Amino acid sequence: MFISSALNAQIVFSVCDTDNDGFAIFDLETLIPELQGSNGDLQVTFHGTQSDAENGVLPLASPYSNDDPYNDSVWARIESIATGTFEVEEVLLEVRDSPIAIQPQEPLVQCDDTLADGFTVFDLTVIEPEVLGALDPMEYSIYYYELESDAIAAGNAALTAPNFSTAINNPGAFQNSINPQAIYILVVGNASATSQTNPNGTAGCYDIVELDILVVQPPGAPVAGFIDPMLVYDLNGDGLAEFDLTLNDPFVLGTQNPSDFAPITYHESLADAQAGTPFITAPEAYVSSGGTLWVRLESLATGCYRITSFDLIVVIDNEPPIALCENITVQLDNNGTATITGQDIDGGSTDNYGIQNYTASQTVFTCDDLGPNNVTLTVEDYFGNTDTCIAVVTVLEALELEAPSDLSIAGDIGQCFASNVDLGQPATLAACTWNLTNDAPLEFPIGQTIVTWTLENGSGQTTTSQQLVEVYMSEVDNAQVCYVTSDWNNPSQNRVFSKYSASLNGQNVDYHEVFRESSTGEFETVGYIVPPAESFLDATVNNNIQSYRYKIRTMDICGEQGPLSDYHKTILLQSSIAADNSINLAWNPYLGVSFSTYYIYRSVNGAAFELLGSIAATNTSYNDISANVLENFYEYFVSIDATTCANDPFQNPSVRSNQEYVNPNLVIKDNNWLSSAITIYPNPASEYLNVSVTEDLELREISVYNTLGQRLMVSTQDQINVSNLPSGVYYLSIETDQGRVNKSLLRK
Repeated sequence: MFISSALNAQIVFSVCDTDNDGFAIFDLETLIPELQGSNGDLQVTFHGTQSDAENGVLPLASPYSNDDPYNDSVWARIESIATGTFEVEEVLLEVRDSPIAIQPQEPLVQCDDTLADGFTVFDLTVIEPEVLGALDPMEYSIYYYELESDAIAAGNAALTAPNFSTAINNPGAFQNSINPQAIYILVVGNASATSQTNPNGTAGCYDIVELDILVVQPPGAPVAGFIDPMLVYDLNGDGLAEFDLTLNDPFVLGTQNPSDFAPITYHESLADAQAGTPFITAPEAYVSSGGTLWVRLESLATGCYRITSFDLIVVIDNEPPIALCENITVQLDNNGTATITGQDIDGGSTDNYGIQNYTASQTVFTCDDLGPNNVTLTVEDYFGNTDTCIAVVTVLEALELEAPSDLSIAGDIGQCFASNVDLGQPATLAACTWNLTNDAPLEFPIGQTIVTWTLENGSGQTTTSQQLVEVYMSEVDNAQVCYVTSDWNNPSQNRVFSKYSASLNGQNVDYHEVFRESSTGEFETVGYIVPPAESFLDATVNNNIQSYRYKIRTMDICGEQGPLSDYHKTILLQSSIAADNSINLAWNPYLGVSFSTYYIYRSVNGAAFELLGSIAATNTSYNDISANVLENFYEYFVSIDATTCANDPFQNPSVRSNQEYVNPNLVIKDNNWLSSAITIYPNPASEYLNVSVTEDLELREISVYNTLGQRLMVSTQDQINVSNLPSGVYYLSIETDQGRVNKSLLRK
């Protein structure tokens, strides 16, 4: 039988019972390392009986709850994986009670110390009798923590690996770090801890309760006016004087409610003040030769008190004060007058026992005194001793200026500025003479200009105020899309026409920017309409493949953009050959103008287009039953009248779809056959671009356009040298004997 080195002593597995009912949960897997020892070849299972363990049957699941209260056992089977030999060991399960500590009902309160900063020293241990309650203090250890997590961690480790190193080192002299502050008290059963109901006791088990500690502020400090030192003259030369200490009572209380405090007491020593007794019984007639006294103010609610010292001085003085002046600046009021006192120009004059009077040689100033003035200050102490100094009092005028209201005006027509602008009049207030100016330009540019108004008096004193003048462009003739049609000369390309206001007639317009919707749904610039031109040819599209949306935006003569117009969407006409060899036409509706009728035009075998028929605008399909695709080829387009434009359209009919080509020799289902029959490579290209067509097509002409619609080169060869083109996107228009195809090229 294989014997593990770990099996030299009886195994006792102890846990703490959280509800003290004698039953607990045991994580048996935590015993496996101990039972394996250092032998990784051992496999450990747990069983309810010795027989089950020996036979290796009915293993127990972990975690496991004891069947018998307080004490139970399971059997461990330790088996060698390599040899199959095993040993069984009994594991004693022991349930211990958890102590129940008492939650303190009230916070532990301490009066603040002399710093009055909300921090002081607490003796936390005074709460232990309340926390222990009926628990025997000889059987339990108590620890204090600032963090609940530290208390829980220490409690969880107390049964197996006690470690209380994170506890407060000196709970009898603990200074709080915040106010109020929560302290977590850990009560742990020691080795002798017992339980009335559990024979296993409570050793190593714990409870945690929370204690709030609170620093209470003492009464408020004396307010301004507190007499320190308190001076009384020695009138008979015996070195004694009678002091009325209660003169300080109002300043000791300040704005605090007297009913919240015990009577104010005065004491001859700090120790007496701290003890509250003895105290001076007749503070209103206290005879003294001078010294220090202490006044005590105690709160009836908290028992906290504040002690403040002050000095008594019996005054006999023959030394003059020392006068120190401070230069000041004063401002005349609306009546042209300013007044000062002697204390206004005092710069910290001193005396042995205090200064009684401050007298200035001049206290009233007018417009005649604008600028610096020398003023003599005379200081006098309580014994009639004096000294003087000179202060410079600079007198300023009370200048007030409010600029006129901000303006928002239209610029001159055809200009990027506004001239002859009436700014209005500012509001001024000055008691003396003054001059008003501003820095307004003769011509205000489009945008915002700050005009600074300046009010200056005769002494050079100034004040300013600002006015905002905003000049906006006079009304701009912002164009709309009139209509978008396939170009008469280049039917696979679109021509965009603009629409103007008849009353504004292109006022303040520099050019119109044309936008086309991209594959991502964004509208991107494709060209410009510069008056007097009224249209733009988009040579970078193939309207035989898809319909397009266009917008227009006007740029005024001052470089400001107008709003984007509503979009217009072109007509994409497509066809199919019906079973009876007639031709089905279908198209998407034109969007952007109101109309009532679609007109269908047809060309037979390259002849001129003729009106085939018309249908209501609510329909978007048509069947040409007169077509004979077995003998002829056809071209179609659909048109509408755009009668809402202010300017006459250049072409008739006004709006045309793409020209749909129907060839009886190309009876195929794929409408994109022509595009797929033409291939360009390599793409991207850096030097040469090859154009390949199928054998049934004849290549006639290749045109290269930039993104502005400008044609850069033309070739009839199937290889083009593109090395001289700058890097970017270009568009190819490839003409064959059976139609035109547009493709995109990326030049590296």
